[in-house]
Amino acid sequence: MARFAEFFALPSLIAGATCIQNMQAADARALVAAALPGFAGAGLPALNARQLQIRSRQVQRLWGGMGEVVELSAADGGERSAAVIAKVVRLPAGELSIGDARKRDSYAVERAFYQNGYAARLLEAGCDVPVCLHTQETPIRIVMTKLEGEEGRMERPQAEAALTWLACCHAEARYAAAGPGAASAAAADALLSSGARRRPTPRWAAGCSRRAVTGVLLALVLLALVLLALVLLVLVLLVLTSLCRYLDTRPDEHEAMPTRGWEVYIVIYGSLPPPC
Repeated sequence: MARFAEFFALPSLIAGATCIQNMQAADARALVAAALPGFAGAGLPALNARQLQIRSRQVQRLWGGMGEVVELSAADGGERSAAVIAKVVRLPAGELSIGDARKRDSYAVERAFYQNGYAARLLEAGCDVPVCLHTQETPIRIVMTKLEGEEGRMERPQAEAALTWLACCHAEARYAAAGPGAASAAAADALLSSGARRRPTPRWAAGCSRRAVTGVLLALVLLALVLLALVLLVLVLLVLTSLCRYLDTRPDEHEAMPTRGWEVYIVIYGSLPPPC
């Protein structure tokens, strides 16, 4: 989420952000002067480049201290003034680490997003994004318009607006993938429909199926073991019952059996004593 906010320079929307440090006056003037030709197309007032008065305010540092997002307030001495956002990337000196190289590539992609017109396409599609006023490749500099807004909780209207923006962004990407021309929307709908018909089984569903089969097999094994134990218990009870019934039918022989001697022999040797 922090990277998303940094991408569109959303921290510049926060009211009352404190100034951490000011950009060098010469750098601020150069960025505003380079962005002036794009002011008219972005709906900003035309300023006199020779009478510019510029104030800078840092509103957020970039990843790893690789630069800053700065709000530049410009006026030409009259009643006309404008505020723009500048993203200034400063790469560390020397050989870049893997993480720093990844950040550099990320900022290069962001610059290309604005420079190659992708932000303008989203604006045409109804997605509110900053208007690109100026880009620079080496070092990376991006000057854009300031998005207006305020800090606060996201209630239902704000959530619906955010989801609408996201749907609009995805729709623009889908129609662009379908190709230019009047049939782009129809082609995109056809792609969506065909994709829905050929939708593969999600991995989580396949995993659930495997887990279900494994659970059923384990339940069957446990049930078989329980049934086997019950059968053995029944057999033992039947044997004991048969023995008891056999003794009940011969009470006289039972009474005549010795009560000492052979019982000890069975306990020690595990069998009856041999016949005399």
